[in-house]
Amino acid sequence: MQGQITNAPSRPMAVTGKTIASRMSQNPSVSIHPQLPESEDGSGTRHTFKNRRHRMADRTMRNAKPRITLTAADHEKLSALAEAALHTMPDVARELTDELDRAHILREGKQRADAVHMGCEVDFRDDTTGRVQTVTLVYPHEADISKGRISVLTPIGTALIGLPLGQSLNWTTRTGELKRLTVLQIRNPAVAEKEPV
Repeated sequence: MQGQITNAPSRPMAVTGKTIASRMSQNPSVSIHPQLPESEDGSGTRHTFKNRRHRMADRTMRNAKPRITLTAADHEKLSALAEAALHTMPDVARELTDELDRAHILREGKQRADAVHMGCEVDFRDDTTGRVQTVTLVYPHEADISKGRISVLTPIGTALIGLPLGQSLNWTTRTGELKRLTVLQIRNPAVAEKEPV
């Protein structure tokens, strides 16, 4: 029809760097950087991300195992024990093997009085409950729970071996419960007095 104007579909306007610069010059408050929403406490998401990184780093440090120290004699005997137990007690044997692999081994005849070793008496705290226990760490054939003699081939025994005084370690019980312990005191077994002749 003569005189009728047909509206052609409009094409989207291309946004270029010049267009953005022009708009920013007209309105300086416009920013091309997306604004992160603030957290509930009003401190900003960036602050929240920073705190989250710190919390993750703290958890990593808590989960990191402290270095352990073993005498040469203990390391040799425990290595043989772990290998022999692989078929009968595979989980504990593998855990003990992992501990032995990362241990610092002292020279023959040397021993650290401030690190848990075989035959010593240990006071440790269950950091989950706050309970303090005293045990003596022994080989399986010497174990007697009624006397507080704990086999090294148990989850708690494997966690304690080689641990330095004052150090903490995460460990898992037989039922799969995650716990954390701290070594409070280490004593060598008392030397039995000789009976009078």
